[in-house]
Amino acid sequence: MTNIDNPKGLKPIDSPQGNKRRQRYRVKPIAGEMHIYDPVIQDAAGSVTIAAATGQLLGSVVEFFDDEGISQCMYPGGSVTGWECIVLDDPDQMYEIQDNAAAATSALGTGAIFGVINLATGAGNDTTGLSTFELDAATLNLGGTHPTQQLKILDVSDRADNMLGYVNCDFIVSIHNHALDQGTTGAAA
Repeated sequence: MTNIDNPKGLKPIDSPQGNKRRQRYRVKPIAGEMHIYDPVIQDAAGSVTIAAATGQLLGSVVEFFDDEGISQCMYPGGSVTGWECIVLDDPDQMYEIQDNAAAATSALGTGAIFGVINLATGAGNDTTGLSTFELDAATLNLGGTHPTQQLKILDVSDRADNMLGYVNCDFIVSIHNHALDQGTTGAAA
């Protein structure tokens, strides 16, 4: 059996507090598109923009609003102004994300649990409106704190169609280098 290749970015699953903490942020006008479940970071002006494959993360976008306040499934790019988005920005938020390994991945086997890892960027899927960010299997670090790594692997997604040790396995993660976490797991902003 193989896993389905269906990247979807940082898809929120559960929140330890029950309710998912949401904040509304301005979208920084950028040339490229932004999609649902894209990881984002906040700039010095308080706007959010798509995150890089390294560095701090704020959370995951779950909804966009155009300049008239109408809900949209993606930000169109082209430096359009006046848009806002809802971001799940709780440092304890958990997400599901697919790995990007190109071959059967022993690197992201059971030993990867509690390892820290970075993202692999994606251009997004205009058909589904979803992010295509994935885990970058090549950046996995085991042991030590590695405070600059973006995500911490907590578990494997427990589904019948998700097999550990095969390409495109889905994992449960939390943000390890969170912009709002001033503790030891995230670097201060």
